[in-house]
Amino acid sequence: METLLGSSLPVFLFLTLLVFGGFGVLTGQTLAEGWKPLSAVWGYSLLLGVGDRFLAWGLAGEQLLAPWGFLVHTIVIAAITATT
Repeated sequence: METLLGSSLPVFLFLTLLVFGGFGVLTGQTLAEGWKPLSAVWGYSLLLGVGDRFLAWGLAGEQLLAPWGFLVHTIVIAAITATT
C-alpha cells in the first residue's frame, strides 16, 4: 500500500485528503465562480501535488521524489478539485 501511495496511510489520509483535499475544494470553487475551463484544474492540481509531496517529506519524513506517490496524490487532489 505504501508503495502505491508513496507515503504511509495516515499521512495520505490526513495530509492529502484532509488538508490538500480542502485546498482542492476551495480551488475548485474559485475556478467555478470565475467560469474557468476544466483544464485549469490540472495546472492547479499539479501545484497542489507538489506542495503535498513537499510537506509529506518535510513533516513526515516521506520520500520526496516518489513518482507513483506524486502521481496518485495529484490525481486524487485533481478529482476532488474537479468535482466541487
